[in-house]
Amino acid sequence: MPVKLSRASWAERAIPLGYGVSVTFRRFGYAEYKAAEALAHKRARASVETANLGLLELGDDEVLSDEAEADLIGKAAEILIDTLVLMHASGWEGVEDADASTEGNIVACPLTAQTWAQFRSHCPVLVDVLQQRLVLLHQMIDAEGKGFAPSPDTAIPAG
Repeated sequence: MPVKLSRASWAERAIPLGYGVSVTFRRFGYAEYKAAEALAHKRARASVETANLGLLELGDDEVLSDEAEADLIGKAAEILIDTLVLMHASGWEGVEDADASTEGNIVACPLTAQTWAQFRSHCPVLVDVLQQRLVLLHQMIDAEGKGFAPSPDTAIPAG
């Protein structure tokens, strides 16, 4: 019997991060993921160019130094997770509004660009967990080589 990866990203899902925190994502597919990934790389490249004060104008065929390449990869990964959260996350649980919460009266924190940025800076380990769990399915689909397959019955028979 042939097997393939399930396209589980089509269902809304909550991703547990630990410490009672989970982020719920609306449905988004491989095409939306790849569009976010392309946008992240474009913004990261612009950021690297800006950081180098315009001295580095990168063409698609130019080779980066190892340090610049590492900066570009790291910045792209950060922008990708921010983009996916802000575009596709429908909410989160386990995050409190520190200003509004008091002893016995816990106020949930809404998921906004500002609260996400604060969360990212205060809880980088949980953001790393989210990145691994959110991006893993799409990386596996890339490895399978069938991200844009038109039919769910595209598995290659064994043998």
